[in-house]
Amino acid sequence: MSKKSKSEILKSLTLKLVVFSFVLVGCKTEKVKFEKPNILFIVTDDMGYSDFSPFGGEINTPNLQKLASEGVRISNFYTAPTCSPARSMLLTGVDNHLNGLGAMDEFIIDMTPHIPALRERDGYLGALNDSVMTIPEVLVREGYQSFISGKWHLGEHKDEWPYTRGFDKSYVLLQGASSHTGSPLMPITKGSLAELVENDMRVNPRKDFYSSLHFTDKFLDYLKERDKAKPFFGYLAFTAPHDPLECPEEYSDKYKGLYDSGYDKLRVKRYQELVKLGIFQKDITLGQKLAPSWESLSEDEKLRLSKSMEVYAGMIDFVDEQIGRVFEYLKSTNQYNNTIIVFLSDNGSAYQTLEEYSDSSPEYIKNNFDTSFDNIGRNNSAASIGEGWAQASMSPFRFYKGKTGEGGIRTPAIIKWNGMSKELKGTIDTEAIGHIYDLAPTLYELIGVNYSKLINTDKVHSLSGKSLVPFLKGDSANVHTDYLGWELHGNKALRKGKWKILWVFEPGNNHWELYDIVTDPGETKDLSKVHTSVFQDLLNDWEEYTTTKKIINLF
Repeated sequence: MSKKSKSEILKSLTLKLVVFSFVLVGCKTEKVKFEKPNILFIVTDDMGYSDFSPFGGEINTPNLQKLASEGVRISNFYTAPTCSPARSMLLTGVDNHLNGLGAMDEFIIDMTPHIPALRERDGYLGALNDSVMTIPEVLVREGYQSFISGKWHLGEHKDEWPYTRGFDKSYVLLQGASSHTGSPLMPITKGSLAELVENDMRVNPRKDFYSSLHFTDKFLDYLKERDKAKPFFGYLAFTAPHDPLECPEEYSDKYKGLYDSGYDKLRVKRYQELVKLGIFQKDITLGQKLAPSWESLSEDEKLRLSKSMEVYAGMIDFVDEQIGRVFEYLKSTNQYNNTIIVFLSDNGSAYQTLEEYSDSSPEYIKNNFDTSFDNIGRNNSAASIGEGWAQASMSPFRFYKGKTGEGGIRTPAIIKWNGMSKELKGTIDTEAIGHIYDLAPTLYELIGVNYSKLINTDKVHSLSGKSLVPFLKGDSANVHTDYLGWELHGNKALRKGKWKILWVFEPGNNHWELYDIVTDPGETKDLSKVHTSVFQDLLNDWEEYTTTKKIINLF
C-alpha cells in the first residue's frame, strides 16, 4: 500500500472520529440543554381566599381551575395585610420593613405630622428603596426581558416608576386604586390621584376603558412584541376586584339572585366546600363574626349588598376570562409548557366602604360617584362588598384585609411548573407554609442565579424568603420550619409551625394572643395562658424579628 493511500486512510479515519465525537457531544448537549423558563405572575387585588372554584368558591373560574389541575394549590400561603407591602415583597424577596414599604404611603402621609422623621427611614419610604433588587433587575442579567401591566402602587414619583426598576415595558396604574371604567379614571379618595403611565409617560385611558380588559390587552401586546429569542418575566397585576365594584353587566347578571340568602349562609357554605377539598378539618369554629346578622338588615340593605356581591363575582369571572386569553396565546406560541405560572391575591378581601377610606367622606363620595341602586356595578359606581361578604370570602378565618388575623394575610396560591413532582400536580398541599417573599428566591434557584454573588451586602439586603424548589420537587414537605413575622400599622403576628401569636390593633384588644392555627384557623381560642412556654418562645422570636427587620413601634 502506498504512503499516499495510508495518508488518505488516516485522514478518513480521523474525519470519522471527529464526526463521531461531534455526534456524541451533540447528544450529550441535547440531554443537558438548559432552556430558561418564562415566568408569569398573575395577581388579583383584594380577592378572598375562597372566592374562586379551586378553593371551593361558586364563582365561575374555569381557567384558574385548569391551572390548578396542572399545578399545586398551597393552602398555607401568606402575604401581607395590604396591597403595597405585599407587592414589594413579591418583586424583591425581601421583608417589607427593609424594602421601603414598612408602612403604606397613604399611612405615612397621615402619620407624618405626628412622626415627622418617619419617611426619612429607609424602610418607611412608602416606595421601593435602593437597598433591594427587583426580580426584573436581576433577570435582565440573565438575558430576560420583562414587562408589567396593571397595578403598581410602589412609588408615584417618576424615579420610582416600573421602568426605573428593571421593567422593559410597563403600563400601570400608579396608585393603589381608582374606578375601573371611565376617562379620566376617578380616584377613590379626595387626597389621591388616578394616573395611568406607560413606560416613562403619563397616558390617558381609552374612552371604553375597563381595567381588567385593557390591562390584559396591553399585556398581550407586550407578549406579541417581545424578542422571541429571549425568555420573559411578565407581571399581570389586575386591579379587580378592588372597589369600587364595576364590571360589564352581562357578567354580574350571571350571578343574579345567587347571593339573596345573605353572607352568613355563604360563609358557612364556603367553609363546607373547603372541608370537602380537604383544606380544613370538620367541626372547627368559624372566626368571630363581625358584621350584623343578615336577618337584622333592612330589605333595602339586603338588596344593595346582594347586588354588590353579584358585581364582585362578575369582576372575578371576567378576570378569569382574561387570564384564559393569556394562556391561549402562550399555548398558540408553544410557550405555555415552558412558563412558570404563579397566581395569588395580594391580601385578604376588603371590608371597608369607600366612605371609610382615609381622606374620604360620605360627602366626597356623594359628590363624585353615582351611588344609586341602579348604578351599582356600572360606570362611576361607589359600591363595596362590606364586612359581611368580606368575612364570607375569607371563611373560616377571622378578619380580612388590613389585619394580621388569617383573614388578612392568607392567600389562595397556585404554582404551575413543569418540573414539579408529579405527585404534587393537581393537588392541594396543606402542610407546607409558604410566603410571598419566597417567590423571588424560588425563581432564582430554578434559573440558576446566585443572588448572593450579585449583591454588595453592605448596600443591598439579602433575601428574606426561602426557595420553594425542594418542596416543588417533592424533596421536602416543608418550606419554613423557622418563624414568619408580620407587622403593619400596629397590627402584628408571628407564626411558627402550628402556633401563631396575634396582636390586633383596635380599641380594647391591644395584647398578644396565642392560637393553634391548624386546629383553630378561625383564631377563636386564645391559648396564651395554657401553653405559656410556647407563648414565651414566640414572643422571643418576635423580639428577634423586630430587631433584624428594623421595625419601628409606631403605637
